[in-house]
Amino acid sequence: MSSAHTAETPLDTTLPAGPVPWTPWATLGSKMTDLPAPAAEWLRAPTLRGRAVTLEALHPEHAADLHAGATEDTIRFLARGGPTAQTVPAWADYIERLNALPRRVNFAVRLGDGPVVGRISYSEVRAEDRWVEIGTMLLPAAQGTAVNPEAKRLLLGRAFEGLGAGRVHFKVDARNERSLRAMRRLGAVQEGCCGRIRCGRTATRATA
Repeated sequence: MSSAHTAETPLDTTLPAGPVPWTPWATLGSKMTDLPAPAAEWLRAPTLRGRAVTLEALHPEHAADLHAGATEDTIRFLARGGPTAQTVPAWADYIERLNALPRRVNFAVRLGDGPVVGRISYSEVRAEDRWVEIGTMLLPAAQGTAVNPEAKRLLLGRAFEGLGAGRVHFKVDARNERSLRAMRRLGAVQEGCCGRIRCGRTATRATA
């Protein structure tokens, strides 16, 4: 069961003491298996555990934590528009809409045994072509912390080493400077900018 938190309660988003295991993305890619996993496995959401972060299948019961920690900026650049209102039922409905999308696998990002601090997804899965796209939404308390790289590393490791993916890519709204900076810090390579690729809540979006 999720434990809701408030903006006044700071979250400890530091990793445990000691060296943090980190595999460069190029190294993860070099571990691609010869044969891909069965197509059904690509659409499964197993629990993935890191040093400080646990990824678990996203369900409506995670709505309370997401609602408690979210701000308008949290959902401003979401490709799927986010919840229709800042209420727990609206967040639950948003989660159900995400889970109903085909070729998509959603995970809640839980900080240790504590609250859920975001959502990370294989936002598009193409098992037949051996690639996935990763999309992330983190609450303000978790942004700029170790949560983002560890959550992404868990999905990268599953994609390359577990599923046999040959490629993982990301799309970031070109206006979202914070996320673009985060991707650069993680070592991602920008391949270009896609103009008017998707409609957002108020306008079409250019995506880097």
